[in-house]
Amino acid sequence: MFQRYAVFASYDKEGIIRDDVIYYLKELNKIVDGVVFVADNNIKSGEEEKIKDFVIYFECMPHGEYDFGSYKRGFFYLKDKGLLENTKEVIFANDSCYGPIRPLAEFIEKWKKDNSPDFYGITINKTGIKYSTTPVVPIYYPHIQSYFFMLSDKIFNSDFFIDFLASVKAFDDVNYVIKKYEIGLSDIILKNGFKLNSYLNYKTDKDITADSKFVLKSIKSGFFVKKKLALFSDMKPVNFILSKMKYPYYILKDGIISKEKYKNVYLDYLKYILSKI
Repeated sequence: MFQRYAVFASYDKEGIIRDDVIYYLKELNKIVDGVVFVADNNIKSGEEEKIKDFVIYFECMPHGEYDFGSYKRGFFYLKDKGLLENTKEVIFANDSCYGPIRPLAEFIEKWKKDNSPDFYGITINKTGIKYSTTPVVPIYYPHIQSYFFMLSDKIFNSDFFIDFLASVKAFDDVNYVIKKYEIGLSDIILKNGFKLNSYLNYKTDKDITADSKFVLKSIKSGFFVKKKLALFSDMKPVNFILSKMKYPYYILKDGIISKEKYKNVYLDYLKYILSKI
């Protein structure tokens, strides 16, 4: 039915596979034939038991190559095992977000309505990174954000993509990693005649997953809440949105809490609204 696999990149400094990741894997399984889980860290003994029913393979060891290093390892596992021979799409996703807050089947449905593009993500970031003497300068450089995207067999079977992924290696500068791999992936796909397509695509030059003008709209209309948002933003309006969704958690500064255990979401949102008046 699906003929589709997913590669899931994870990182946890404490070596734990957390509840939100387990939920994510369960939801991914509803739209793919199997999930390959690759963590850029060792995990504590017994943690693998949490996901054994939701993955076809897992690999948990430090490699220092960030998400694209995990994408590389997961993709070549699928390729080496012959699992890509009859596969039409591969999804690449990571645990930098909470979610999905709505069924991922809606992503697939929209992809089909958009004529099944060969390269399809949830969001396009219009801002890229240019290196100069400053040393880093933001520039206009639209690219599919790499926390969740899907490729067709026309791309993942191509020499240019295979060579690109095989070339991934570790760098100390995370900005360089973003430029070389996240932005670089869109760049090389564009140069080979394909287009950028996304589920959400607002008319702005901002990163809609982080910009204050668009972030709540992108959460309400999309699938994920970036975890870094919880580190510096008030989660009250986000949790109010989540109260209307099927996602079983609310988001606090130090992680997630089940909806059954957290009863103050409406009161918190009312206090937030009053604080803005």
